[in-house]
Amino acid sequence: MLANRLLGSVKDGNSLTDPEPWSLLEEVLGIVATAEKRIAEQRNRIEALESMVMSDPLTSLENRRGFETHLERILPVARRHNDTGVLVYIDMDNFKITNGKYGYQASDAVLMNVADVLRKNTRTSDVVARTGGDEFAVLLTHTGPAADLYRARRLNTLLTQSEAHYRDLMLPISASFGTAPYGPETDKKDLLRRADSEMYMEKRERKTPRVVAA
Repeated sequence: MLANRLLGSVKDGNSLTDPEPWSLLEEVLGIVATAEKRIAEQRNRIEALESMVMSDPLTSLENRRGFETHLERILPVARRHNDTGVLVYIDMDNFKITNGKYGYQASDAVLMNVADVLRKNTRTSDVVARTGGDEFAVLLTHTGPAADLYRARRLNTLLTQSEAHYRDLMLPISASFGTAPYGPETDKKDLLRRADSEMYMEKRERKTPRVVAA
C-alpha cells in the first residue's frame, strides 16, 4: 500500500497481478532521488559560503573568524588529550611605508609572499591565517613547546630571508613575532593576550635605537 493505493497482490511464486502500481513506486523513488540530489547541492553551497566567510580572499588563508573557529576547536582537544602547541602572532614591519611608497599592489605582493612562505613551511595540521591588514597568526599543533618554538623562529628566519616580487622591485620582508605556548590548561583569552603582548614587545624593541658604548 502506498499513498492509499494498492501496489498489487502476491500469488504463489511472488508474481504481482497488477504491475501498473510499480510505475507509481518508480515515480516516488525518482522524487526521493531528486530531493537527495538537491539537498546535497544545497549542502555544497552552504559549505562553499562558509569557506568564503572564513577565508581571506587575497591570500586564501583563514581569516580571523576562521582562525578563532579553529582555536576554539583545538584548545578543548588539548585539554582532553594533554596536547601542546604554540601560537605565533606576526605583524609586518613598515607595511604602511611600503603601501605609501609603492601602492597597494606592492603591499598585496608582500602579503601574498608572506602567506606563501607560511603555507609552504607549516603542516596540514597547523592553522595559518591572515587576521588583519598586515597581521598573521599561526597555530603550530601537536608537538612539544620546544620544537614549536624552534619552528616559530625558523618561520621568522625564512620570512626575513624572502623578498616579494613586484614589477621590477624586490621588496624585503620584515616582521615582528610573538609566541605563546599552549597546553591542557590554557585559556583562549590568555593565550591571545600573551602572543599579542610578546609581538608588540618585539616591535617596540625593533624601533628603539640601540646605544653602543664607545
